[in-house]
Amino acid sequence: LAFIIRQLLTNSIKYSEASDIVIKSYEQNDRTHLEVKDFGRGIDPKDISRIFDKGFTSTTKHHDHASTGMGLYLAKKAAKPLLIHMNVHSTPNLGTSFTLTFPKRNEFVNIISV
Repeated sequence: LAFIIRQLLTNSIKYSEASDIVIKSYEQNDRTHLEVKDFGRGIDPKDISRIFDKGFTSTTKHHDHASTGMGLYLAKKAAKPLLIHMNVHSTPNLGTSFTLTFPKRNEFVNIISV
């Protein structure tokens, strides 16, 4: 989980060019949500479906030649066994919001004794 959050924050910092980053959590439908939102360059709509693909670095020109396209791929891969759903919403030139939706609390953990 720390890796996933670190990746989202790193991307927000890298692509938001000194603007604010908002991190919030909330409960909805008995699930916990964690949102990381930046106000940077955003993601081109044609790229949204590919951002979690291995090696994908966007079709938008960018100056970061060090990008490997592995960060979001590995974050998504790490989220799967944790049953965390990752959702992204982005508008070019307005920013990007990643939301992690955690699984419902397992009722089994509430059993004290049998």
